[in-house]
Amino acid sequence: MDYDKNNQKAPRHCSIGEDGSQIFLYKTPGFFSDIKKNSYPEMYPFCVTDHWHDEVEFLYCKSGSLIYTVEGTPIKLSAGQGLFINSRKLHVGSADGDNPCVFYCVILHPMLLCASKHVDRQYIEPIIRNSSLKYMFLDEKVDWQKEILDDIEKMYFATEESESELKIQMLFFSVWVNIYRQGKATVIEHIKSNHHLNTLKEMISYIQQHYQEKISLEDIANAGAVGKTMCTKLFSTYVNRTPFEFLRDYRIEQSMDLLKTSDLSITDISYETGFSSPSYFGECFRSATGSTPLEYRRENALPAVL
Repeated sequence: MDYDKNNQKAPRHCSIGEDGSQIFLYKTPGFFSDIKKNSYPEMYPFCVTDHWHDEVEFLYCKSGSLIYTVEGTPIKLSAGQGLFINSRKLHVGSADGDNPCVFYCVILHPMLLCASKHVDRQYIEPIIRNSSLKYMFLDEKVDWQKEILDDIEKMYFATEESESELKIQMLFFSVWVNIYRQGKATVIEHIKSNHHLNTLKEMISYIQQHYQEKISLEDIANAGAVGKTMCTKLFSTYVNRTPFEFLRDYRIEQSMDLLKTSDLSITDISYETGFSSPSYFGECFRSATGSTPLEYRRENALPAVL
Protein backbone atom coordinates (compact mmCIF):
# COMPACT_ATOMS: atom_id res chain seq x y z
CA MET A 1 0.00 0.00 0.00
CA ASP A 2 1.09 3.57 -0.67
CA TYR A 3 2.20 5.94 2.04
CA ASP A 4 1.71 9.66 1.85
CA LYS A 5 4.38 12.29 2.33
CA ASN A 6 4.90 14.25 5.55
CA ASN A 7 6.00 11.20 7.57
CA GLN A 8 2.57 9.63 7.81
CA LYS A 9 2.23 6.74 10.23
CA ALA A 10 -0.41 4.83 8.26
CA PRO A 11 -1.61 4.46 4.67
CA ARG A 12 -4.25 6.84 3.39
CA HIS A 13 -7.72 5.43 2.82
CA CYS A 14 -7.97 6.96 -0.66
CA SER A 15 -6.37 9.40 -3.06
CA ILE A 16 -7.65 11.77 -5.74
CA GLY A 17 -7.47 10.98 -9.47
CA GLU A 18 -6.67 13.44 -12.23
CA ASP A 19 -10.39 14.02 -12.86
CA GLY A 20 -11.08 14.67 -9.17
CA SER A 21 -12.61 11.25 -8.51
CA GLN A 22 -11.84 9.34 -5.34
CA ILE A 23 -9.45 6.41 -5.75
CA PHE A 24 -9.59 3.83 -2.97
CA LEU A 25 -6.52 2.14 -1.55
CA TYR A 26 -8.09 -1.21 -0.82
CA LYS A 27 -7.30 -3.18 2.32
CA THR A 28 -6.74 -6.23 0.12
CA PRO A 29 -4.90 -5.06 -3.03
CA GLY A 30 -6.57 -6.41 -6.13
CA PHE A 31 -9.92 -7.08 -4.45
CA PHE A 32 -11.93 -3.93 -5.05
CA SER A 33 -14.11 -3.62 -1.95
CA ASP A 34 -14.37 -1.36 1.06
CA ILE A 35 -16.90 -2.58 3.63
CA LYS A 36 -17.47 -0.88 6.97
CA LYS A 37 -19.93 -0.31 9.78
CA ASN A 38 -20.03 3.43 10.44
CA SER A 39 -21.73 5.77 12.87
CA TYR A 40 -22.82 9.38 12.93
CA PRO A 41 -21.94 11.62 14.59
CA GLU A 42 -19.35 9.75 16.73
CA MET A 43 -17.12 8.64 13.85
CA TYR A 44 -17.98 11.56 11.59
CA PRO A 45 -18.71 14.72 13.58
CA PHE A 46 -17.84 16.70 10.46
CA CYS A 47 -19.63 16.33 7.13
CA VAL A 48 -17.03 15.41 4.49
CA THR A 49 -17.12 17.13 1.13
CA ASP A 50 -19.05 15.83 -1.86
CA HIS A 51 -17.13 13.27 -3.91
CA TRP A 52 -17.51 10.64 -6.62
CA HIS A 53 -15.78 7.40 -7.62
CA ASP A 54 -15.94 4.57 -10.13
CA GLU A 55 -17.24 2.20 -7.48
CA VAL A 56 -20.93 1.72 -6.71
CA GLU A 57 -21.97 2.29 -3.12
CA PHE A 58 -24.57 0.67 -0.88
CA LEU A 59 -25.87 1.97 2.45
CA TYR A 60 -28.01 0.20 5.03
CA CYS A 61 -29.21 2.18 8.05
CA LYS A 62 -29.53 -0.07 11.10
CA SER A 63 -30.49 2.52 13.74
CA GLY A 64 -31.22 6.21 13.92
CA SER A 65 -31.20 8.20 10.69
CA LEU A 66 -28.82 9.98 8.34
CA ILE A 67 -28.93 12.23 5.29
CA TYR A 68 -27.31 11.30 1.98
CA THR A 69 -27.27 13.81 -0.86
CA VAL A 70 -26.84 12.47 -4.41
CA GLU A 71 -26.22 15.06 -7.13
CA GLY A 72 -28.15 17.72 -5.23
CA THR A 73 -31.01 15.51 -4.00
CA PRO A 74 -31.09 15.01 -0.19
CA ILE A 75 -32.38 11.59 0.90
CA LYS A 76 -33.18 10.75 4.52
CA LEU A 77 -32.51 7.17 5.56
CA SER A 78 -34.05 5.75 8.72
CA ALA A 79 -33.58 2.35 10.34
CA GLY A 80 -34.45 -0.41 7.87
CA GLN A 81 -33.76 1.74 4.83
CA GLY A 82 -30.82 1.98 2.47
CA LEU A 83 -29.49 3.33 -0.78
CA PHE A 84 -27.74 2.22 -3.94
CA ILE A 85 -25.56 4.99 -5.42
CA ASN A 86 -24.48 4.44 -8.98
CA SER A 87 -20.94 4.78 -10.30
CA ARG A 88 -19.46 8.31 -10.58
CA LYS A 89 -22.44 10.09 -9.03
CA LEU A 90 -21.61 13.09 -6.84
CA HIS A 91 -22.66 12.32 -3.27
CA VAL A 92 -22.04 13.04 0.40
CA GLY A 93 -23.36 11.73 3.71
CA SER A 94 -24.04 13.59 6.93
CA ALA A 95 -25.67 13.16 10.30
CA ASP A 96 -29.37 13.93 10.68
CA GLY A 97 -28.91 16.67 13.25
CA ASP A 98 -27.65 15.24 16.54
CA ASN A 99 -29.49 11.98 15.96
CA PRO A 100 -27.03 9.06 16.39
CA CYS A 101 -26.97 6.60 13.52
CA VAL A 102 -25.31 3.25 12.79
CA PHE A 103 -25.13 2.05 9.20
CA TYR A 104 -23.30 -0.29 6.84
CA CYS A 105 -21.39 1.28 3.98
CA VAL A 106 -20.35 -1.10 1.19
CA ILE A 107 -18.25 0.20 -1.70
CA LEU A 108 -17.62 -2.22 -4.58
CA HIS A 109 -16.03 -1.80 -7.97
CA PRO A 110 -18.13 -3.14 -10.88
CA MET A 111 -15.03 -4.97 -12.13
CA LEU A 112 -15.81 -7.62 -9.51
CA LEU A 113 -18.84 -8.55 -11.65
CA CYS A 114 -17.12 -8.65 -15.03
CA ALA A 115 -16.77 -12.40 -15.50
CA SER A 116 -16.73 -11.93 -19.29
CA LYS A 117 -17.15 -9.24 -21.93
CA HIS A 118 -20.68 -10.50 -22.51
CA VAL A 119 -21.61 -10.06 -18.84
CA ASP A 120 -20.04 -6.61 -18.86
CA ARG A 121 -21.90 -5.42 -21.96
CA GLN A 122 -25.21 -7.08 -21.13
CA TYR A 123 -25.60 -6.53 -17.39
CA ILE A 124 -23.03 -4.07 -16.03
CA GLU A 125 -22.52 -1.26 -18.55
CA PRO A 126 -26.26 -0.61 -19.11
CA ILE A 127 -26.58 0.23 -15.40
CA ILE A 128 -23.38 2.10 -14.54
CA ARG A 129 -23.44 4.12 -17.81
CA ASN A 130 -27.08 5.07 -17.38
CA SER A 131 -27.04 8.79 -16.51
CA SER A 132 -30.71 8.70 -15.52
CA LEU A 133 -30.09 6.08 -12.82
CA LYS A 134 -28.39 8.07 -10.07
CA TYR A 135 -29.55 6.01 -7.10
CA MET A 136 -32.13 3.56 -5.83
CA PHE A 137 -33.91 3.98 -2.51
CA LEU A 138 -34.16 0.70 -0.61
CA ASP A 139 -36.61 -0.31 2.12
CA GLU A 140 -36.96 -3.53 4.12
CA LYS A 141 -40.74 -3.43 3.50
CA VAL A 142 -40.24 -4.23 -0.20
CA ASP A 143 -39.21 -7.85 -0.82
CA TRP A 144 -36.57 -7.34 -3.55
CA GLN A 145 -35.12 -4.36 -1.70
CA LYS A 146 -34.95 -6.33 1.54
CA GLU A 147 -32.97 -9.01 -0.33
CA ILE A 148 -30.39 -6.37 -1.25
CA LEU A 149 -30.22 -4.99 2.30
CA ASP A 150 -29.84 -8.48 3.77
CA ASP A 151 -26.98 -9.18 1.35
CA ILE A 152 -25.28 -5.91 2.33
CA GLU A 153 -25.32 -6.98 5.97
CA LYS A 154 -24.01 -10.42 5.04
CA MET A 155 -21.10 -8.79 3.20
CA TYR A 156 -20.09 -6.97 6.35
CA PHE A 157 -19.99 -10.16 8.41
CA ALA A 158 -18.28 -12.03 5.57
CA THR A 159 -15.24 -9.75 5.93
CA GLU A 160 -14.30 -11.62 9.11
CA GLU A 161 -14.90 -15.11 7.69
CA SER A 162 -12.70 -17.49 5.75
CA GLU A 163 -12.93 -17.26 1.96
CA SER A 164 -14.33 -13.76 2.53
CA GLU A 165 -13.53 -12.54 -0.99
CA LEU A 166 -15.49 -15.38 -2.59
CA LYS A 167 -18.46 -14.82 -0.30
CA ILE A 168 -18.49 -11.06 -0.91
CA GLN A 169 -18.26 -11.52 -4.66
CA MET A 170 -21.08 -14.09 -4.58
CA LEU A 171 -23.27 -11.68 -2.60
CA PHE A 172 -22.42 -8.85 -5.01
CA PHE A 173 -23.71 -10.94 -7.92
CA SER A 174 -26.88 -11.64 -5.95
CA VAL A 175 -27.38 -7.92 -5.27
CA TRP A 176 -26.70 -7.02 -8.90
CA VAL A 177 -29.41 -9.34 -10.20
CA ASN A 178 -31.96 -7.19 -8.33
CA ILE A 179 -30.27 -3.93 -9.32
CA TYR A 180 -30.28 -4.96 -12.99
CA ARG A 181 -33.87 -6.19 -13.00
CA GLN A 182 -35.15 -2.92 -11.55
CA GLY A 183 -32.66 -0.59 -13.23
CA LYS A 184 -32.91 -1.85 -16.80
CA ALA A 185 -36.33 -0.22 -17.14
CA THR A 186 -34.64 3.17 -16.99
CA VAL A 187 -31.88 2.34 -19.47
CA ILE A 188 -31.79 4.77 -22.39
CA GLU A 189 -30.21 4.35 -25.83
CA HIS A 190 -28.36 7.64 -25.99
CA ILE A 191 -26.87 8.71 -22.70
CA LYS A 192 -26.68 12.48 -22.32
CA SER A 193 -24.21 13.84 -19.78
CA ASN A 194 -25.38 16.50 -17.36
CA HIS A 195 -23.44 19.57 -18.49
CA HIS A 196 -23.88 21.40 -15.19
CA LEU A 197 -22.66 18.45 -13.13
CA ASN A 198 -19.64 18.01 -15.38
CA THR A 199 -18.83 21.70 -14.92
CA LEU A 200 -19.21 21.38 -11.15
CA LYS A 201 -16.90 18.36 -11.10
CA GLU A 202 -14.28 20.35 -13.01
CA MET A 203 -14.43 23.07 -10.36
CA ILE A 204 -14.33 20.58 -7.49
CA SER A 205 -11.33 18.90 -9.12
CA TYR A 206 -9.58 22.28 -9.28
CA ILE A 207 -10.20 22.84 -5.56
CA GLN A 208 -8.86 19.38 -4.73
CA GLN A 209 -5.69 20.01 -6.72
CA HIS A 210 -5.05 23.58 -5.50
CA TYR A 211 -6.53 23.72 -1.97
CA GLN A 212 -3.05 24.35 -0.51
CA GLU A 213 -2.79 27.58 -2.50
CA LYS A 214 -4.57 30.90 -2.30
CA ILE A 215 -7.69 30.48 -4.45
CA SER A 216 -10.16 33.12 -5.62
CA LEU A 217 -13.75 32.71 -6.76
CA GLU A 218 -12.59 33.67 -10.24
CA ASP A 219 -10.02 30.84 -10.19
CA ILE A 220 -12.72 28.30 -9.34
CA ALA A 221 -15.14 29.67 -11.95
CA ASN A 222 -12.44 29.67 -14.63
CA ALA A 223 -11.79 25.98 -13.95
CA GLY A 224 -15.38 25.30 -15.04
CA ALA A 225 -15.33 27.86 -17.84
CA VAL A 226 -18.27 29.72 -16.28
CA GLY A 227 -18.83 33.10 -14.69
CA LYS A 228 -18.65 33.69 -10.94
CA THR A 229 -22.45 33.90 -10.61
CA MET A 230 -22.99 30.54 -12.35
CA CYS A 231 -20.16 29.03 -10.31
CA THR A 232 -21.84 30.03 -7.06
CA LYS A 233 -25.23 28.85 -8.32
CA LEU A 234 -23.93 25.38 -9.24
CA PHE A 235 -22.31 24.86 -5.84
CA SER A 236 -25.47 26.03 -4.10
CA THR A 237 -27.71 23.79 -6.20
CA TYR A 238 -25.75 20.56 -6.04
CA VAL A 239 -23.69 20.64 -2.83
CA ASN A 240 -25.66 23.18 -0.77
CA ARG A 241 -22.53 25.23 -0.09
CA THR A 242 -20.80 28.24 -1.54
CA PRO A 243 -17.52 27.60 -3.39
CA PHE A 244 -15.57 29.03 -0.45
CA GLU A 245 -17.50 26.93 2.07
CA PHE A 246 -16.65 23.85 0.00
CA LEU A 247 -12.99 24.91 -0.15
CA ARG A 248 -12.90 25.50 3.61
CA ASP A 249 -14.52 22.14 4.35
CA TYR A 250 -12.17 20.31 2.00
CA ARG A 251 -9.19 21.92 3.73
CA ILE A 252 -10.56 20.84 7.10
CA GLU A 253 -11.06 17.31 5.78
CA GLN A 254 -7.41 17.17 4.68
CA SER A 255 -6.24 18.60 7.99
CA MET A 256 -8.13 15.88 9.88
CA ASP A 257 -6.20 13.27 7.93
CA LEU A 258 -2.86 14.93 8.76
CA LEU A 259 -3.79 15.34 12.42
CA LYS A 260 -4.46 11.61 12.64
CA THR A 261 -1.55 10.33 10.60
CA SER A 262 1.35 12.80 10.65
CA ASP A 263 3.78 14.31 13.14
CA LEU A 264 3.41 17.81 11.69
CA SER A 265 2.72 20.61 14.17
CA ILE A 266 -0.70 22.26 14.27
CA THR A 267 0.84 25.38 12.77
CA ASP A 268 2.45 23.45 9.91
CA ILE A 269 -0.82 21.62 9.21
CA SER A 270 -2.72 24.90 9.02
CA TYR A 271 -0.40 26.21 6.31
CA GLU A 272 -0.06 22.80 4.62
CA THR A 273 -3.82 22.72 4.07
CA GLY A 274 -4.14 26.28 2.78
CA PHE A 275 -5.35 28.23 5.80
CA SER A 276 -4.07 31.79 6.08
CA SER A 277 -3.14 31.48 9.77
CA PRO A 278 -3.14 28.93 12.62
CA SER A 279 -5.74 30.97 14.52
CA TYR A 280 -8.16 31.00 11.57
CA PHE A 281 -7.55 27.28 11.08
CA GLY A 282 -8.39 26.61 14.73
CA GLU A 283 -11.53 28.71 14.51
CA CYS A 284 -12.78 26.92 11.39
CA PHE A 285 -11.83 23.49 12.70
CA ARG A 286 -13.63 23.94 16.01
CA SER A 287 -16.72 25.34 14.31
CA ALA A 288 -16.87 22.32 11.98
CA THR A 289 -15.96 19.48 14.36
CA GLY A 290 -16.72 20.76 17.85
CA SER A 291 -13.14 20.24 19.02
CA THR A 292 -9.81 21.98 18.64
CA PRO A 293 -7.18 20.50 16.30
CA LEU A 294 -5.12 19.39 19.33
CA GLU A 295 -8.12 17.71 20.98
CA TYR A 296 -8.95 15.94 17.71
CA ARG A 297 -5.35 14.71 17.38
CA ARG A 298 -5.28 13.35 20.94
CA GLU A 299 -8.53 11.44 20.41
CA ASN A 300 -7.84 10.12 16.90
CA ALA A 301 -4.08 9.75 16.37
CA LEU A 302 -3.24 6.38 14.80
CA PRO A 303 -0.52 4.17 16.28
CA ALA A 304 2.81 4.20 14.52
CA VAL A 305 3.41 1.49 11.93
CA LEU A 306 6.61 -0.41 12.75
